[in-house]
Amino acid sequence: MATPPLVGRPETLIFYGGPEAAFARTRPLLEAFGGRAVYLGTDPGMPALYDLALLTVLYGAWYSWLHAHALVQAAGVAAAQFQPYVAEWLEHVIAPSLTDPAEAARLEQRDYRTDESNLAINQAAIDLIMRTSLEAGVSPEWLAPIHRLATQMVADGFGGDSFTRVFDGIRPAGSGR
Repeated sequence: MATPPLVGRPETLIFYGGPEAAFARTRPLLEAFGGRAVYLGTDPGMPALYDLALLTVLYGAWYSWLHAHALVQAAGVAAAQFQPYVAEWLEHVIAPSLTDPAEAARLEQRDYRTDESNLAINQAAIDLIMRTSLEAGVSPEWLAPIHRLATQMVADGFGGDSFTRVFDGIRPAGSGR
């Protein structure tokens, strides 16, 4: 999870898997590559899975950032004018929500209850973003899969649930509860 400039820095995160004794024996050397040498277990494929999963977060965030800029720039708003609000939104809304251990626990438990910003409200917002994007000449295609899932979940009677209910449409069938 490190770009070349991050190699060797204390905040660098590098995942390892395989025999635990080999990891323990070589850990001091491995930590020279990055200060956060994290052992994920004996499965040597687990580090690659974590890498791909975290890259999914990156590309989703990156694409949404590009889409947001395309949308406002279509209205004549300069990137520098919009960017401070992106930073504020990420810091105060997005990052706290997506990094909250309690939210992860609720996802694990398939606890989709919410008192705010339910699935129906979010589905309507995505619909509006897609229509507005089309009107501005900006492709909303990246939102189409999540829009379909949210629309189906609302049609199935889950509109009062949290947006995280769409997780049931993403995860493999028959996986867990």
